[in-house]
Amino acid sequence: MDTADRQRLTTHEAERLLAADRRIADMARSLHRVQGLGQLAQSLRTLRFTLEVHFCSEEAPDGFFDMIRDRATAYVARVEKLRQEHVALLRETELILDQIRACVAGPVAAIMKQAGTLADRIERHEASENNLLGEAMNTDVGAGEED
Repeated sequence: MDTADRQRLTTHEAERLLAADRRIADMARSLHRVQGLGQLAQSLRTLRFTLEVHFCSEEAPDGFFDMIRDRATAYVARVEKLRQEHVALLRETELILDQIRACVAGPVAAIMKQAGTLADRIERHEASENNLLGEAMNTDVGAGEED
């Protein structure tokens, strides 16, 4: 491969990396707009998967980090710092997902159970009213009679 081909390949790879970085930054920004724990958990799971694939690509042999190290050894410390951030970002994402799971399994589950119990009571109440109405409409009850 001649120098011009290597330069085109490097430019193409840089554009691909920049596009991937923008997509991930957009995904991260979208976390500010999620509504509720369910949507947050789904967004974080999608982001975590995307980050894992992206980080593996960057850290792979001949990936982004190797490309930077090969071009300028002065950036080795910055590359290592970014690699360490990969580990920390994935760990923090998983920690938040664990907290969501704990919340949903704990307080949210209890609230959902209470709401279900209330819904059952309301359904029974309404059924009792419907039964009473049906019986009253189908029964010839004298004016002075009561149950």
